[in-house]
Amino acid sequence: MKRPNRTRSRRRHLKPLPLRTAIRIVLGLGVLLILGLAQLHVRFSLNTVQRETRRLQALQRTLSSEVNALRGETESLKHPEVLFEYGRRELGMVRYGPEPETLTVPRDVRRRYDVARSIIHPRRVEEERGGLRRAGQWLQAVGNRIGLAPEAAAGETH
Repeated sequence: MKRPNRTRSRRRHLKPLPLRTAIRIVLGLGVLLILGLAQLHVRFSLNTVQRETRRLQALQRTLSSEVNALRGETESLKHPEVLFEYGRRELGMVRYGPEPETLTVPRDVRRRYDVARSIIHPRRVEEERGGLRRAGQWLQAVGNRIGLAPEAAAGETH
């Protein structure tokens, strides 16, 4: 005897899905898959943003402490003694007196010296005086330009 084919009977009871319904099911599963992937992307992006936020907060704390340290240094440099000490230690500067020492030669001695020189070399003395005058003007202009004016004292501004 023949055995009945069970697979055939099952197929007879299962009706094929209409094409429209099958497309809806596939599209629905596709939308769910896309939403799941979007959710994963949002979570990974959020984790990345949180890591970056923590790194930036640590950097901000570091920079804030450095700014406060610089403010303290700035405040301490407002005192002349500290400023002089900093210039001496860090820049190798030397403190000078408020008035430069000048050597004064009595007029009669200077006159006799000039007369003696003019007798020996009359032309050379006049050239030297002019050259010294020009050199003195040039040195004063250079000193003024770089801030080393003779009348300026430490801590004064022009």
